[in-house]
Amino acid sequence: MSSHALFQTDDLDCAREKVARKFCNHRLEVVGGGRFRAVQNHQPGLLVSLNYISYGADVLIDPGALETFYLIQVPISGCATIKHNRKEFLSDGDRAALLNADRETSMRWWAGCEQVLVQIPKASFMGFAEQLCERPLPGPVVFDPVIDFTRPELASWRNLVNAMFRAANKPEKQGLNLCAAFHEQRILEALLRLPSRTISPLSLTQSRRRRRGR
Repeated sequence: MSSHALFQTDDLDCAREKVARKFCNHRLEVVGGGRFRAVQNHQPGLLVSLNYISYGADVLIDPGALETFYLIQVPISGCATIKHNRKEFLSDGDRAALLNADRETSMRWWAGCEQVLVQIPKASFMGFAEQLCERPLPGPVVFDPVIDFTRPELASWRNLVNAMFRAANKPEKQGLNLCAAFHEQRILEALLRLPSRTISPLSLTQSRRRRRGR
């Protein structure tokens, strides 16, 4: 993502303001060791946006409820402690965090933590889910916040995300937007097959079979 640099700064208030412009207002504090140096790279997509963020130091991040988007955080170095609703867990190379839009979140990114983030607007995600299921949903999709990459089906989803980030560093080419949209749709569909309180994998399978039978 280095070819899509958004900002670099040693100023805490500046970092908080610039990150908030792409995500939401949040509390950001240095609470431990390490040199604070905030970096964000960003590339908008058609259905999702891709980000790389690091703070260098040990920081506390408290956005509350994200409200308008889901956020998937995948550590590529270091780790973070996530408190999401009433669940607390460590996010590292084997476990990513999936933050639901309407659940309270606070985080501690430990010194040296670097993460890639997939931001998914709630409105477009809900529209995609209803189109895929061919029915209205009773409410927002709520996921288990832990994505365990040691599970084979989730490791394959991670490969899709990695492919998108690799593509983000390639020069723009004709047809790239179409290819990106295809990968984004595959990522969202795979995401909807994760454990959820709203959508069952069976309903997705049945919808796909109905479409094929037309």
